[in-house]
Amino acid sequence: MKVFDFDKTIYDGDASIDFFKYCLKKNKGVLKALPRQFSAWARYHLRTITLNEFKERYFSFIRYVDLQRMIESFWKDNRGKIKEWYVSMKSPDDVIISSSPDFIIRPICDWLGVHSISTAFDTARCKILGDNCKGEEKVIRFKEQYPNIVPSEFYSDSDSDTPFARFSSRAFKVRGNDISDWND
Repeated sequence: MKVFDFDKTIYDGDASIDFFKYCLKKNKGVLKALPRQFSAWARYHLRTITLNEFKERYFSFIRYVDLQRMIESFWKDNRGKIKEWYVSMKSPDDVIISSSPDFIIRPICDWLGVHSISTAFDTARCKILGDNCKGEEKVIRFKEQYPNIVPSEFYSDSDSDTPFARFSSRAFKVRGNDISDWND
């Protein structure tokens, strides 16, 4: 089984940022969330709120859109940002694992026909359920869903995924469209 990070690994960009920009372009009401987002960004960098609290406040903009319709439209317009190298090698037993919220990741993984593990997010309350799926949490979440399986390959752009790279039989670092051994 191969496992892939999503943002900047198989997706050319950061889907959470791209989705915000897309919503802002389509619905100016999203501007109402900017003060809350800016305050959260500042407080997170001052270490007065957690990453979970920052993400909950960042995604507060979803209150101002028809989320289901917007996500469908977003992926219709942005599925071309899935990198060609991944599309050419994807397999139905692939797992995409991401710290991005499940309401963004699940629809594209369904379209790709692959499995997903991502940050569980209650969209009605703008709350993360449990822990953000990042770092060691990715290993924990994978083991919960796939006990007794060690991924044969793991691909990521981020050093924060080092715990998952160590957990996998083989790991690769992705920089744009360049793929190299994790330890190179």
